[in-house]
Order: sequence, then C-alpha cells, then structure tokens
Amino acid sequence: MVQTANEIWRDFVTDGVPSSGVWDPDKVDIREWGTYVEQLYAAAQAGGGIVFQTRAAMNANLNYAANQIAWVVADATAANNGIYQKQGASGTGSWVRVADLPYSFIRATNTGAGTANAIQATTPIPIPAADGGALISLPIVANISSSPVTVSFNGEPVLIIKRADGGDVIPGDLKNGMIVAGYRIGGLFRLLNNFESQFIVATNTGGTNAITATTPTGIPAQDGAAFIALPILVENTQDAPTVVFNGDGNVLTITDAGGSPVSAGGLTAGMLASGYKVGSTFRIILGPRGWSPLWRIISNGTRRVVEVYDYVGGQGAKPTATGYVTSTGYSSNIADGVDIRGPAGPNGPGTGDMLKAVYDPTAVEGDAFDLSKHHGTLPAASVDDAALANPSRIYNRISQITYAEDLGVSPSATPAQNSQRVYDAMGEIKTKFGSGTLILGHGHYVFDPSPDQAIYDNFGYQIAGSEGAIIVPTGISIKGTTRKSTLISASDPGLTVMFAISPDGQTFSDFSLDNQWDLVSASNGHGIMNLTPSDSGRPNLLAPGTFDSGTEGWAISGDATISNVSGRLRITHNASVAAVGKISKAFTTVVGRAYRVRVDAYEDTVPVDTLEMAVGPDPSYDARTRIARFRLLYKTPRVFTFIATSTVTYLSVYCTAPVGALGNTHWEMDNVYVCDFPYEDQALWCRNTTFERLNLGNVSSYAIGLENGDIINTNLRDIHIYNTGADGIDSKQRGPSQRNDGLYFSGILVENFGLRLTGSAGIDCHGRAFLDDVIARNFGAPGMVMEGFRLRTMSPPNPSALYVGFEGEQARGSTISNFVCEGNGMGGCVAIAVGSPDCVVTNGMVRNVKNGVSFQGNTSGTAERYKVSNVTAVDCTEYGVVNGVGVNGGTMENVTTISCGVAGIRNVAENTRLINCNDYGSTTGKSTSSGAASTEITIACNFGGEIGITQTSPVAGRIDSVPVGPSANIEHRLWGKGTGPVGFGSPVRFPSYTTTTLPSASTYNGCTVRVTNGSGGKPLVTSNGANWIYADGTAV
Repeated sequence: MVQTANEIWRDFVTDGVPSSGVWDPDKVDIREWGTYVEQLYAAAQAGGGIVFQTRAAMNANLNYAANQIAWVVADATAANNGIYQKQGASGTGSWVRVADLPYSFIRATNTGAGTANAIQATTPIPIPAADGGALISLPIVANISSSPVTVSFNGEPVLIIKRADGGDVIPGDLKNGMIVAGYRIGGLFRLLNNFESQFIVATNTGGTNAITATTPTGIPAQDGAAFIALPILVENTQDAPTVVFNGDGNVLTITDAGGSPVSAGGLTAGMLASGYKVGSTFRIILGPRGWSPLWRIISNGTRRVVEVYDYVGGQGAKPTATGYVTSTGYSSNIADGVDIRGPAGPNGPGTGDMLKAVYDPTAVEGDAFDLSKHHGTLPAASVDDAALANPSRIYNRISQITYAEDLGVSPSATPAQNSQRVYDAMGEIKTKFGSGTLILGHGHYVFDPSPDQAIYDNFGYQIAGSEGAIIVPTGISIKGTTRKSTLISASDPGLTVMFAISPDGQTFSDFSLDNQWDLVSASNGHGIMNLTPSDSGRPNLLAPGTFDSGTEGWAISGDATISNVSGRLRITHNASVAAVGKISKAFTTVVGRAYRVRVDAYEDTVPVDTLEMAVGPDPSYDARTRIARFRLLYKTPRVFTFIATSTVTYLSVYCTAPVGALGNTHWEMDNVYVCDFPYEDQALWCRNTTFERLNLGNVSSYAIGLENGDIINTNLRDIHIYNTGADGIDSKQRGPSQRNDGLYFSGILVENFGLRLTGSAGIDCHGRAFLDDVIARNFGAPGMVMEGFRLRTMSPPNPSALYVGFEGEQARGSTISNFVCEGNGMGGCVAIAVGSPDCVVTNGMVRNVKNGVSFQGNTSGTAERYKVSNVTAVDCTEYGVVNGVGVNGGTMENVTTISCGVAGIRNVAENTRLINCNDYGSTTGKSTSSGAASTEITIACNFGGEIGITQTSPVAGRIDSVPVGPSANIEHRLWGKGTGPVGFGSPVRFPSYTTTTLPSASTYNGCTVRVTNGSGGKPLVTSNGANWIYADGTAV
C-alpha cells in the first residue's frame, strides 16, 4: 500500500525521535505516492466526484462505473466516513474504502463520559490511521489527579497522553477548562503542549505550628513540580513547623532554603512563604537570618580604627570573628587595624581654600571625618546596605518607629551595651528624622550611665548626661509593649532612669520602671525627669564674673567695703553699726527679652541677717522698681530668670549684718554669670507630652519630675507610683516669665511616697493643674510632714527657693476632683494643701491624716476665693478642714467631718460661707480663733451645736430669718466686726404688747419692746431681769 505523505516526509529517521537523525525522503516513495494521487485525481475527473452523507446511502447506489470515487462525510459511525472507489461494472460490484478524508484538523468532544484520568472522547470523523494524520483538539473537563493519563477516541483503544517533551502529564498539567491539542502516534496521544513547573497559591486554613492549607489543584507527587505560595497568618512559636495541603495526611516540615527546619519566629504574620515540596518537607525560599556586626570606632591616641566587637539578630551559629578591621580581616592588635583617619599630611601652610590659618576641617562637609557624628557604637542596622538584624521586620536602617531589639538593646545584653546602643539609636533617629519612637519589647532592660557627655540644665544646676541612664532628646517617644511585660531599671539607684530633654509632642507609655532602690540608702536618682539645654556657652554679660583678680567694677554703698580674697568678691561689714551693704553692677539688656542669673554665695561663720539679690532698672534695690529678688543660700548656687524692662539693668546684692557683729563679718560671692536666655531658642518647655500606662516604683527621689520650663498641655494618666523617697510627681515653675498652664492628671495612684524626705507630696503642683480620679494612700512617718496633693502657695518675696507659678500666683485656678487621700495616721500629714487662689476641691474623701483639706497662705498670697464641696474628712487627728489665717472669701458646701481629734472644721479666715456642712463625732464640730473671731455665714449647717438659720417668706413683702438647731431656745444676734456697730438702713419695728400681755421680764432680760398703752404715752419698755421699765425709770 502506498505510504502516506506524513510517513514519507517525516522529520526524523524514527518518527518523533530527534536523536535518530534527520530523515532524507526516498524519491521512489515520493514517485509512488505522486502516481497514486494522480490516479485518484484522474478517476475523480473521469467519473465526477460524488458525495454521500452516509455509507448506507452510498451502498444503496451501485449505478456507477468502475473506479468511480465517492466521499462519505457525515456517517454517525466515524469509521464509515472516508474516500471510496467503485469496484465492478455499473449496477453491480461494491464500494471499497481507499483513504481517509483529507481533513488536517479534527475537533474532539469530551462530555465527561470517562474519568479525569481516563478520558473518553468522540470525533465527527475517524482518527486517521496514519501517525500524525490529523491534529486533534481535546477539551479537558476535570483536573487530573494521577499519572499517566489516557484518552480513547470513538471507543477505540486507549492512547497514553504525553507532553511535547515525551513525559507523562502530571496533576496540575491538565485542568478543567483547558483545551489541548496533539497527534495520535502509535499508542500515544502526543500533545503540542509542554508544562513547566506549576504555580499554586494556597489558602491558609489555620494553625500556628501545624498549618493546614488547601490548593485549587492537587500538589504534584514529583518533587519540585509545583511552586507553592503559602500565606502565613500567625507567627510560629515552635521550631520545625509543619503544613498539610488538602487534608491528604502528608505532613511536610517547613524548612529554609538550605533544608534546615524553620526556627520559632521564622514565619511572621503577613509573610508569603513560597517554595517547593521536596520529599517530606516544604522547602521555602528563605535562608537563615543573617548576623549583623556591631562596630565602634576606637582610638589609641595615634590611630583611629573600626572594631567589630559583637553580632546580633541572626540565626544559627553566631560568628566568632571579632577585632580591629584590617585590610584582610580582623586582628586583636590595634596597630594592625586600618587607620580610617589616614596618614598625616605635611605640616605646611596649605594652599587655596585649605590654608592652615583659616581652614576648619569640621566645618567643611566632605573634607574631613566628622567625629561628632560618628561617636560610640553604631549598630549595623543603622547603616544603609548593612546586613539585616531582623529580616522579619525588614529593617536595614533606623526608622521613625524603631524596635530596640533590632539594635541589640535587649534584656540579655549587658547594662553597658544597652546604654551605648540606646544612646546611638537616639542620635540616629534625631539626626535622620528629627522625631520618632523607640519601642522596647518584653523583658527587664537594665542600663548603665549614659555615654552622653553633654551638659544639661536643671534650673541652673549643671547636670551631666552620665547622671542618667537614658537621655531622651526632644521629639522622641519611648514605648514599651505593656507595663506588665516591659521593665526598665538603671544599674545604680543613684542614677535617674530617664532624662527627657525639653519634651515636645512625645509619649512615654506602656512600661514599668523600677530603679531598685532599697528604701534605705540616701541616693537621689529619679524615675523620669525633664531637663533643658544648658546655658553654657552663651556670653556672660557680667564677664568674667570669676574674680580671678580685682573686684571687676562692682560698686558699693552703705556701711561695708569690698575686696578680692582668694578669687572671690568679699563684702566686709562695719563693726560699729548694724551694717547695711549694697553692691551693684550694670549690664546691657533688651526690653522684653529673658535673661538668666546664676551666682555662688558664701557666708562667714557669723552669718549675715539678710542676703538677697535683685535685678532692676536702677541700683537702688527699691521695691518699686526691682523686677525679681531671691535669698542667697550659703555655699549654694542660686539661679533665677527675669524679663528685662529697660535697656540697662542692674544686678544688685543687699545684705545686713547683726548689730554688734565683729568687724570681720563678711560674705563672699563667686562665679557670677548673666546671659540672655530666650525660651524658644533654649527649648525651655515640657509641652504637648503624654505619660500614660506606667508603673513607677522603688525610686529614691521623684518618680516623675517636671522641673524645668513651661509645662503646657501635658497629660499624665493611668499611672501607678509606689515606694518613692520624695514626691510621687513633682512639677515646678522657676521663673517669672514661665507659665505652667495645662497640666492634667487622671487615673493616678500614688502610695508609699516620701520615704526619705520630709515635706514630700504625692502630687506637688507649682502652676495651674487639673487633677481628676486621683488617689494618694499609705503615707506618713513619725516626725515627717507630707501632703497627699499640694496646690502650691506663692512663695514669699525673699524665699529660700524661687517658685513663681502661673501668672505669679502659683496654682491659681487649679481643681482636684473625684479623689481619695488616705494616710497611715503617722506624722504631720495633710491630705490636700491649697495655697493659691480660685481653686476648687470637690467630690472626694480624706482619712487618717493630721489635717484633711487645708487652705493656707503667706504674705505673698493665699487660697482666697476657694470652693470645697462634697468632701468627707474622717479620723483626722486635728482638723477635717482648715481655713487658715489670711484666707478670704472661701466657700464650704456639703462638707462632712467625722471623728476628728480637735475639730471638724477650723475656721480662722475671713468672709467664709459654710453651706449644709455637718460634723459627726468630732471633739468639736467647728472651732475659731481665740482672738479676733473669723467672719462667716453659716447656712443649714450642723456642728454638734445649733445648725444655723432659715429664711422664709410667710407673706408677700416680708422675709423671716429664724434660728434652727436642737436647743429649745436659741439666741439670734447680729455682730459688727471689731468695734464696728450694727446699723439699720430703715426704721426699726419693735414687737408690740400691751401692759397686760408683756412676756416675762426675767426671760427677756435686757430686751426692749413697744407697749401700745403705756402710761403717759411712753411706748418703749426695757427688761432689767425683774421688771419692764419705762425710759423714765418707772416700772410697768
């Protein structure tokens, strides 16, 4: 039989096998095939080509001559379709099939009659017998699940489906909805399609360390046959997590790219773990976390080299290579390290813009290494393109939100390492972003003294950065994870744990601070304290001020002389009189500008009576012109600020010596320093800052000290403070131009404070403050004075410590509400002390203290116009409420005192209103001064005696004032103050009687009434205790 064209002109010697070589067609076969085609064509031309729909229709018609060609094209049996030739004469013989229909493409139909892995399909015409006789398209209606896969066309023997490369198709190659195409070659159905490695996106259905997932198609059994993307929902907590796909029971251990099981924390939430199934593992494209070197710059005086001293953040074996960086690696000898400073140049005059006389290498960007910007330890995580310290957070640089652990700050690091690393982190955040947040994780972080060598200011006292553990620059927040899980301490309780430098817009939250004070030692470390930039470096307007020689132009008046003794300015007093001495010196100022004054003072063994310093527009020390003054203390640096009112200002010192003092009575001063000190330039503030969700305890001084600058819009809330040597929270105002306005407290609990220093308070407020939902408890000690909440009294004119306060009146306008203040019954404790005007204390209870709520003052100001309401004072050893001397215009309303030792209310003030106040069980309900009585209005009160008065209007046009109290008879009196009389602005109407209806003269002794029928028209009679007497002395 003639070969087909496909066989004759095949590509390779063995059809479909490239390695068999290229096939060269045989010309004999070509001529034979051509002759056959020509004969068919001729026969068709001779008899005319005819077409039948079915073979039955053709067999029913034999009326064609021999060799007639006919086509059957639409028989339901595919094998019947084809090209036929008539055998025998017309009317006899038969039709014989001689060839397939010449179709090059056949579309198969797959109705799903078979299975996904054994496909049954039909075609409209038979599949050509010749290999590759027609291209057949095959729809796929189900995802295959195994290999190999077969197909049967028209019920004929099955063909094994092969990919174009000759390999078996595998799960994932043939999917529902696909259409593939190929040729029948022998017992195979060879596809034109080739399938590369599949990409499958899985759905994570749950699990932390044993993940379950589903995929839209089956996972191929062959290793590496499919690339699978698995979303991670939860960070794994154990090593060697596993995954099962589609519930097939095949547990795959998740490994990194090297085949090592992933460690705990290696899979993070939101991560897309992608990889291949390899054996019993799911191998993801993730290498072990790399180690970041920690490096620092070291100098031995002649060389400056880089030292790698540790590694952080990696997985697996930690590198051990450390030392000084050389050209080939590391060395333990600093002499081998590469000197990053480079060799010294010739010591010549220089040329061009590099003249030795004018060139400053630190001022020219890029000309020299700027050591000031490259100090200390810089973690690799802070340098661009360095190794990742923790790839799970994708940090390769400092960011505005920086996790301390990524920088090597950790509970397991040494205190020295933590201090250096957090110091470096602060500097990098500040330099790169100006502001940011440093987050501390779980655990106990301990810090050594900070490596910060800068000098800061605590109102004139110079504070080195190394006196604190963490120095927090302006604009950087410190946050923990939770206050239950993040704990911060200094390695020495004498250190302040955090110095916040002029905080602005910052948050300190979600951590506990325990400075590990033993409650006995006299260390003075704080928890958190704000400082301001130092005034050092600003020109001294009274330079030199150090009195290295001479008296430096100070002028003196009064009975004293000045001299320079051992580098100090000495003022010696005249022995013959009660000496008064004044010295002064002028300096230039700008009106309205702020200035700071600092001086050290020293007294003789015989102290002076008065030693004060003042500033003003003239040297007279006149109270009418001076701006500010304060008392100088022996061997203590004193500082104050003022606003200039003239272009020339005098600094004056005024002193007096005791009468009859010896001639060598003197005082000395040194280190006089005056500088301009504009607040905005110097960042003198603590503003827009929040302290919240904190536990602070075991601190030898203040838990929180807001000591410097204007305290504005600062919030402290949800804070627990315990075991402090001094105040729980202290805020100060230390300059006449400073205003504390906007200090808010809420949800504060302070207990066991003042364990070291008398005079401490739970919350001490200089300046206007608003306290709500606050508790102070368990405070007091024998011989010590403490106060739960203190709204400061304005300081006297010449105080030992200058606190100025809001608009010159300290805590004016402050409020305390919803409070509980409970002492332990020891010492001279006051629950709430108010010394400023216009304050409100409301809704609370005080208990077990010496005095409950105390309103006091001094010569500079008092708690006038206060209001206390809805307050209960219980078990106070002296008074429940004290209304002190000089206080004016206060109001007590709904105040209840219970079981107080001396009196429920002590009122020695003026113009006080008491409304609906009551006492139960106190020694005395209410007491006043034994001297001049206080002035008060008492309405509806009960102090164990009479209650007060009621006012009624029984008829229109009349008001009655009637005493109320438990006694059957209560005298009702009107009093003037001092010698002031009681006057009447209208005519006085006496009660009227007749001579027969007059009441008992003995009951109304000294009283005067009117009689309407008195003899001789005499209307008034007065009782002498025995009789009613007319004005002429006769008895009624």
